[in-house]
Amino acid sequence: MISYQWDYQKYIIDLYKLLIKLNYKCWLDIFQMGGGDSLFEKIDNGIRYAKCVIACITPQYTKSINCQREMSLSDALSKPIISLLLEQTDTWPPSAPMSMIFTGKSFIDFRRSNKNIQNDSIWKSKQFKKLLAQLKEIIPEVDTGKF
Repeated sequence: MISYQWDYQKYIIDLYKLLIKLNYKCWLDIFQMGGGDSLFEKIDNGIRYAKCVIACITPQYTKSINCQREMSLSDALSKPIISLLLEQTDTWPPSAPMSMIFTGKSFIDFRRSNKNIQNDSIWKSKQFKKLLAQLKEIIPEVDTGKF
């Protein structure tokens, strides 16, 4: 499951497509929701059946009540959380309700200021290989080919 705040939706859709191409099964709200669906019920199921949760962190993400709920449920269900820092937050771990969830967790630095991100696509970087390595640890049975 990919947890994100909608300001980054364009980038998150790109991430989703890349992971699908690499044979990962991903849950992303906009592709799982249909007319009349209950948002919270779908998100709840997405988290419960996920093998891990990718948290795409920005200052807006840490302030979003829905994102806070997603992280709280992920933590309560002991889901592995992979943290991607897309923008600088005030501190690490982020302050407010998510601080306890992210305490002791590292993040993969996808901020555009990171010297490892040198082109337009933040997903075409050394950092993306770090994400894949973490996914492989959590979900070793996925054959990603020769990426």
